[in-house]
Amino acid sequence: MAGAERGARQSFGPEWADLNRCVPFVLRLRSFNTPEGLPMPEDFLTASGVPLRAPQSWVEELLGSGRALVLVDGVDEVPPRLRSRTEQWLKSLITAFPRARFMVTTRPSAVPED
Repeated sequence: MAGAERGARQSFGPEWADLNRCVPFVLRLRSFNTPEGLPMPEDFLTASGVPLRAPQSWVEELLGSGRALVLVDGVDEVPPRLRSRTEQWLKSLITAFPRARFMVTTRPSAVPED
């Protein structure tokens, strides 16, 4: 079962049980392969395909409190010309919200470990 599905079902096993209390946001990088940019926290619901508007600052509060699980899917699907932008975006989110949980997925052979 994938991390996104486990997050939505709150079915992580004992070793990851603290993730069961998190709200998952699935951000598929293949959806952001244009120069317009990557989603900011206030856009996470829409970017995750949820057709609802969150109360103001709700996502930021979840991120700040450590109750958000941001699932960044498909690093290998980002065109090489946009990888630096994607790396900076992710680093800025991690810096701004150090208590949030981030999972980044890729095919192991597609992207160097660093």
